[in-house]
Amino acid sequence: MSQREVAADTLAAIEAHRKAFRMKYWASDYIKPDSDPEQHGVTMCMAGWVCYVLGYTLLGVSGLAINPDNSDRKWHVSQLAGEALELTFLQAWHLFYETDEEQALRILDELADGLGFPNELIKRAV
Repeated sequence: MSQREVAADTLAAIEAHRKAFRMKYWASDYIKPDSDPEQHGVTMCMAGWVCYVLGYTLLGVSGLAINPDNSDRKWHVSQLAGEALELTFLQAWHLFYETDEEQALRILDELADGLGFPNELIKRAV
């Protein structure tokens, strides 16, 4: 999937389950791709939502995810999501660790529209 597709699919999933989106909380419980997070009272951050949309099983507060086809390998959600969204390390760090819900959704919307990441938002080390 392209950056635009991943961003658009993730945005649509979050909008369909808005109560389950919180940037300050990783997946609050195990969540499989075929389950409804809102129904189970689960919240996920942006990286968790990207992984959920891509079909990964989230392993609760560990911040890890597994591919159901290869459950021997665990990945951190920020690494998987950053790669899926084609972000640099700094872009991924900013999106996943330095934004609130409103900012994260705005960035995801720009990615879905093909505008790219708004690099002016990244705090520069001086």
